[in-house]
Amino acid sequence: MHHTVVYREVGRYAGWPANYGIWSWGDEIVVGFTVGHVDPEGGFHARDRTRPLVTMQARSMDGGEPWQVAEMPCRTPGDARCRLTSTWSPTCT
Repeated sequence: MHHTVVYREVGRYAGWPANYGIWSWGDEIVVGFTVGHVDPEGGFHARDRTRPLVTMQARSMDGGEPWQVAEMPCRTPGDARCRLTSTWSPTCT
């Protein structure tokens, strides 16, 4: 087994890949996760709850080295670019 870092940025909080999934097809791997800002006083998840979270996607085309990371190219629950309507369907503004 080989472990690798997919995303790391000073001052940022990354987590919850299980909420967005991981997929692989041959040597291509895609994983979704959430990124926010760190708040050392933020409690169990040391993130700044006053700033929005952003859903990200990491993709590797060669089995896990290297990774390209970008914002998720679709709407997702909790997406800071969208708001929830009374019927709970995301509407981007």
